[in-house]
Amino acid sequence: MGKWAKALTVVLLPMLCLAGQSLSSPVAAQRPPNIVFILTDDQAIDTLQKMPHVQRLARYGTTFRRAFVSTSLCCPSRATILTGLLAGHTGVWTNGDGNTRWGGWPAFRRNGIERNGSPFNGDGDNERRTIAVYLRRAGYRTGLFGKYLNHYEKPSGRVPPIPPGWSSWHSFIGGNGAYYGYRSSDQGKRHFHGSKPRDYSTDLFGRKARQFLLSPGIQHGSLPFFLFYAPHAPHGPVTPAPGFADVAAARPFETRAYNELRVNDKPGYVRNAPLIGPHQRDHLGATWDDVYGTLRSVDAWVGRFRRALPLPVRHRTIFIFMSDNGFTWGDHRLDYKEYPYERSIRVPLIIAGPGIAHASTPALVTNTDLTPTILDLAGLGGTGGPFDGHSLKRVLTGTSGSGTKAILLEHLTTKRAPSFCGLRTNSWKYVLYRSGFQELYNLTRDPYELTNVAHQRPNVRRNLRRATLAACHPRPPDW
Repeated sequence: MGKWAKALTVVLLPMLCLAGQSLSSPVAAQRPPNIVFILTDDQAIDTLQKMPHVQRLARYGTTFRRAFVSTSLCCPSRATILTGLLAGHTGVWTNGDGNTRWGGWPAFRRNGIERNGSPFNGDGDNERRTIAVYLRRAGYRTGLFGKYLNHYEKPSGRVPPIPPGWSSWHSFIGGNGAYYGYRSSDQGKRHFHGSKPRDYSTDLFGRKARQFLLSPGIQHGSLPFFLFYAPHAPHGPVTPAPGFADVAAARPFETRAYNELRVNDKPGYVRNAPLIGPHQRDHLGATWDDVYGTLRSVDAWVGRFRRALPLPVRHRTIFIFMSDNGFTWGDHRLDYKEYPYERSIRVPLIIAGPGIAHASTPALVTNTDLTPTILDLAGLGGTGGPFDGHSLKRVLTGTSGSGTKAILLEHLTTKRAPSFCGLRTNSWKYVLYRSGFQELYNLTRDPYELTNVAHQRPNVRRNLRRATLAACHPRPPDW
């Protein structure tokens, strides 16, 4: 057990993770299950209404109603999903736009550390401890299709190397993904895709993924596989595929926190944010419709992936659907991610397949849990780690209804928000900023985080501050 976990236990809560835990046996003893992981980009919670194939997964799988990311930003979150480690251990704190010291693919290959603070494997290259590496060593065929990490690129224009662990590789090249006009690495060969309908990236990478599933070893069921499909949707500028341009949103984007009027109890970046005017509100509404259009394309590929698998293979396949982070959509006057507020950190998460309970659970889970969960379901107990998350297998099989007791929130200063660390528990959210400003919300009474009670509840504030400082280690680099 790490030092911060001991402190957290003594102060308030059970430890956030079980370092070096022993993972349990596989779901199916005879053959390891296949895994299809669909990861969307910037998808807000409660936007599944027009995704019938994903909803079908929810009907026969487990829906996590309280799933969160520790760092609400694409590259740090993806680094965490791939490794089961927090930003403090991957060393990936930002997307790397303008500076790759603490962000992007370059940081992922350089900044990884062990729990004692030493560079992982001597060189800090996190690519040697991803879920793909662990599964490939165990005999899985592995394939990535779509977005890997921001700034997966070489300054010289050369094609960046295929990371270890991946047997099939089809990814965006560059600072980010796009719907049209992007570069890709197709098994290490560079391609440019323009503005024709066939170039629409959700579909292009979907076709590549389907080809992967149609390969003889997978079709015959002789090879277990791990498919990681990561489309650009619904990341902005939001652009639906031609066939889904007229899709309308299923519900308004506004919540009770939208365009919050009274923000004098919030941190400076919120107090300084102007109220959202009618023109911006109209733009948000139109973009909200387009979000649903892009997600219809993703959903269509979920259905195609299922249909591509022969029934015996499908019955041994686990599907995971998740987003890399949420999005605020005007809550608290903010229209982005990176913030500690609920709509920024909360994400959809559905897991369905053999042995998975048909349930909707309030268990508190986070993106650190995905790698240990996949390894546990694959019967690879003891592989890799120690992780900052823990396996959700007991929740998925219905033998336990509880997840973790608290989720660590962390963020490095960007132009939108200063550095912070915090804890999100079942009932409370506490955030400590680098400046010393503190936020505390009673989520049971105030789920939209409209009233900061840091001064009204000093005992809760002090306990959570102490627990946060114990858990947030290493802290954001500018702390």
